[in-house]
Amino acid sequence: MRYAEHGTVRGEAVALREAFDLAATGRTPAAAERVQKAVNALGDGDKALRGWLREQKAAYLHLTDQKAAQQALAGALNDNAFVLRPVNHGAPVQLKAAAVQSRAAADFLAARYRDGTSLRLGVQALFEDVVWGEEERSDDAERAWQQLGLHLGFASTRPEKQYGTGPDNLWALSAARQAVVELKTGCTTDTIAKKDMDQLGGSVRWLNDHNPEVEALPVMLHPSRVCDAKATAVPGMRVVTPALFEKLKEAVTAYAAALASSPDRWADEQAVHEQLAHHKLTGDRLFTTYTEAVRTS
Repeated sequence: MRYAEHGTVRGEAVALREAFDLAATGRTPAAAERVQKAVNALGDGDKALRGWLREQKAAYLHLTDQKAAQQALAGALNDNAFVLRPVNHGAPVQLKAAAVQSRAAADFLAARYRDGTSLRLGVQALFEDVVWGEEERSDDAERAWQQLGLHLGFASTRPEKQYGTGPDNLWALSAARQAVVELKTGCTTDTIAKKDMDQLGGSVRWLNDHNPEVEALPVMLHPSRVCDAKATAVPGMRVVTPALFEKLKEAVTAYAAALASSPDRWADEQAVHEQLAHHKLTGDRLFTTYTEAVRTS
């Protein structure tokens, strides 16, 4: 093996060191501004890193302006659900659907992937993180499901992780319709238990309370589509079983492979539109194709 003759230091690492030096001499507003410049330089490419940097900025602001620090922390939470929460836990932000799904998907893929190989591997990694029957992998599954939505051009968030309430995942399928998703991939029961059904119903009510203008589509990932005798099915709910999840995986993998077949094709809005439509991954068809209705026992 050959190693690079000269090492490299990431720009944000340099910025954080310079911010620390400024803060060490009492210039905390300047330190916060230096971190903000690093945030600006990142752009929209890595939201998780951007959120973490904004959290660092909030720490410097807190020393002189606690109100501004709380505002910065609320913004950081929008980018990265794992940063510290503001004192008011952050008011839920209404999720807005992309104006054009294919354009949003193309923009996301272009910012995320430099070549076709990384696109294929990135999509493969998403599905590898969804492991059925292992409760300890639930957080991985929720994170992967959120990222899947972004890969397909949907505005996608994790309200429960961000705000401590709401569904595991929320996808804005259109301006008038959002998928409220609860992931029970760690379950091993033959039926959907009452507590899980109640949780999905509560998440639908959460969306109705915070955004009453949109229609909620209740969705659950569960090894069974059979409702337990003690449970009451949520009206209109759809279930993604392991078999249907496998079909969705095949469709998304084929979608990614087709876009990766020629340079920068994944950044072409028209090409992305054609592949989304061909594989039935559009907002109006995905959950009718890759889910099924719940069945009472």
